[in-house]
Amino acid sequence: MYKTPPPQLGRYRLIRQIGAGGLARVYLARHPTHGQVALKLPLPMVEQRRDLTRRFQSEARMLKRLRHPNILHLFETGIIRLGDGQTQYFIATEYLPDGALSDLLARSGGRLPERHVMPLAVQIADALAYAHDHGVIHRDIKPSNLLLRSPTFAVLADFGIARSFAEQTITRGNTVLGTLAYMSPEQTLGDRDLVRRGSDIYSFGVVLYEMLSGHQPRNNPDLLDVVVVQMIQQQPFPSLLRAAPHVSPDLAAVVHRCLQPGRAQRYDSMHAVATDLRHVAERHGYQLPGPDREAMGGRHPSIPWAMIIGVGGATVLLIFLLAVIVMTQAVTPGVRFTP
Repeated sequence: MYKTPPPQLGRYRLIRQIGAGGLARVYLARHPTHGQVALKLPLPMVEQRRDLTRRFQSEARMLKRLRHPNILHLFETGIIRLGDGQTQYFIATEYLPDGALSDLLARSGGRLPERHVMPLAVQIADALAYAHDHGVIHRDIKPSNLLLRSPTFAVLADFGIARSFAEQTITRGNTVLGTLAYMSPEQTLGDRDLVRRGSDIYSFGVVLYEMLSGHQPRNNPDLLDVVVVQMIQQQPFPSLLRAAPHVSPDLAAVVHRCLQPGRAQRYDSMHAVATDLRHVAERHGYQLPGPDREAMGGRHPSIPWAMIIGVGGATVLLIFLLAVIVMTQAVTPGVRFTP
């Protein structure tokens, strides 16, 4: 693979780089069928290390399995054979120009009104519940991994370090994978067997706390990692109602239940979190998106076949009636049909 990819990769024409991480770069590209896409390409070092290649391939497999309106839509993934005998792994997903939740928070002064937070929170909770139901733990929930199809439509993305119950984990030894400031206490221990659904629930609570308060006490570049680990393991999050008095007490209770240091004190599932969030929204009259379109096959809504059949039948009947009238006109002198 190339250090700098050529402007044309297979059927993808690269337009510009739009993102980068420790293992991959993301390009805005154009495909003759899919149109504009986000094309994720691993860095050269990734294909030189089997463990990193497995991580990239694992993300592709998980995106193939997860078909939910609030999970990033995968177009295709594979290997492109280049002209000089080299190969290029790729993941092509939908391109979302509205950016990430982190961008929205930056534009909004760090926090959002409760009314704006609620639909985003419910959608993220639904996406995580769906992933958990399909045996996938995300392990890196944070604002930059929550993309936006619109300011009120959240999309869960970046399954690069997600873990599947059905596959052998890609974590080795006591390596800690994730973003430290958003980790659960058990995730900081480096024991992969401890990182279960409850860890995603905790990280989701951290994101909600930040969205509502504009404050994330553990996301401080001046703090050493060892200090942040101690904070996560020994210091509960400050009261949300003190940090943000405008937040409804019942919503604050949901957030703090997600943030309980012990897994047994947190919610049992993201379904339970989503249910309580919907109850909060109902009590306060907040507008939420419609019922979840379960497994609708990506971002495209299901085809309303009943309506299509009904319209088709009406069209056939209309054509038949017109034919009868025309035939009547042909055999009845002096009779004219005026549409």
